[in-house]
Amino acid sequence: MIFCGAAKSLSMGISFINVLYGNTHQDIIGLLLLPLIIYQAVQLIIGAIEVTLLKKWIKNKLKNQIHMNIQLQNQDESETININR
Repeated sequence: MIFCGAAKSLSMGISFINVLYGNTHQDIIGLLLLPLIIYQAVQLIIGAIEVTLLKKWIKNKLKNQIHMNIQLQNQDESETININR
């Protein structure tokens, strides 16, 4: 979902601008496309940053879950040892 907006904004924007202004205003089309292209580049850069942050977040969550599972297993083993004594 994060990358769908960046992929569609440029293709849809170019189509809409061509439909609205067509061949009558060639000079305006170039001016209207410039912010659209810059906006798409910014979306892609932000998406790349978000991917890095999401990967770190997921790795930390998985590391914490593994650490908690190991602690629970160690607690279970110590309880069974204490019961057997």
